[in-house]
Amino acid sequence: MNRWMDGAFYELDSALIETKVTEYKIEAFKIKKDLQKILKEKLKESKRNTVKEETLPPFEIVDNVIKRITKFTRFVPAMIVLCNPGMKMRHWKMVSEIVGKKIIPDTSTTFKDFIELKVHEFTDDISPISSKATRELGLERALKKMKEEWQDIQFATLPHRDSDTFVLCSLDEIQTQLDDNIVKTQAMRGSPFAKPFEGEIKEWEDILKLTQDTIDEWLKVQMQWLYLEPIFSSADILQQMPREGALFQAVDKIWRNIMKVTNEKPLVLENTSTPEVYNNLLNCNDMLDKINKGLNSYLEMKRLYFPRFFFLSNDEMLEILSETKDPLRVQPHLKKCFEGIAALDFDDDLKIRAMLSSEGEQVFLTSIISTKEARACTFDICQNFLGRCLDFKVETFGVLLGTTHVADISVLTWISMSLPYFSSVLIQCLQVSVQGLLDKTSALLSAVP
Repeated sequence: MNRWMDGAFYELDSALIETKVTEYKIEAFKIKKDLQKILKEKLKESKRNTVKEETLPPFEIVDNVIKRITKFTRFVPAMIVLCNPGMKMRHWKMVSEIVGKKIIPDTSTTFKDFIELKVHEFTDDISPISSKATRELGLERALKKMKEEWQDIQFATLPHRDSDTFVLCSLDEIQTQLDDNIVKTQAMRGSPFAKPFEGEIKEWEDILKLTQDTIDEWLKVQMQWLYLEPIFSSADILQQMPREGALFQAVDKIWRNIMKVTNEKPLVLENTSTPEVYNNLLNCNDMLDKINKGLNSYLEMKRLYFPRFFFLSNDEMLEILSETKDPLRVQPHLKKCFEGIAALDFDDDLKIRAMLSSEGEQVFLTSIISTKEARACTFDICQNFLGRCLDFKVETFGVLLGTTHVADISVLTWISMSLPYFSSVLIQCLQVSVQGLLDKTSALLSAVP
């Protein structure tokens, strides 16, 4: 106990001391009880009910120990209140006002110094200050723990195909922890014990919110970049959309720089806690919005020029238009553009010779379409030769019906495009003479209301 009274005040652990004092007190009373038992046994053995003084148990020593423990116990509540690691300079100033003396402990201060100043007599008045210090310390430690956890959190990146850059992945845990920490930080700001370090909490909350906003913008850019990168990797698209292509190249440069730095130094806070990255990503999203708007206008123009593109989604159109040097890329989309046509028959020179149905029917065109010649046209090759396919389709059916002059395109188009069973009827007609074909076709037309 002398060690506790004379030892360095800042090294005292009040909780441990309280536990030890309780243990010592219990042990002392146990020893006294055992000594009393020994005394009774000695008195029974003595015939005169007396024993020699030198054989008596050391009751006086035990009683002195109990008295010392009991005396020290009176100071334990004051020790618990004062030996609080949460007590800061602001708290000691309030203690000084209560005691009426300057109480500012330093490394040389002992608990005995407080006893001499009779600080223990003000324990009840100081206790609320100590409780407040404990609550403030709890908030301070929670804030410190959050900051320490984020020092080691890193982004996970993956190489993106053959693009020589990277993309973010596995962000669920980061976003979950970010949301949780923002809620905790906001709760701290609302605590009545947060005032001493309110500025620090606000600063940390701003960092977390900036990190959250940066990641949100980051994912938006990544999603758009992944969608547009294969599109604007096509020289054909860049040639047809130079303004949007230039904007995408600017976005692509910023994106690659950000991902290069992130891959080399993947710490989350290092990449998101400054406005620079956020502003760059925000600028990228603004440019991407302009690119998407221009892209939609471009596709709308193509649909107006060749209305059958309305049957295709934006992705399907872009797949066709980004590969104008490869006419075969239109094959998977022919069914949507032309009912009844499943594929086109290309020869080795990529010339279109015939139309094929899903049932394997084949109808040769009246004139072969050269995709190489279409490539030299000022219009887009795909919409050009698809438009020529439509023209030759109507002309071909006109020839099959026995006329080289198509007088009513709307009727022929209705026949070829709207009757699901016309193909099978046509095959049957082709097996007879031209006159028989005309007779059957005439009967078919007259049967239509």
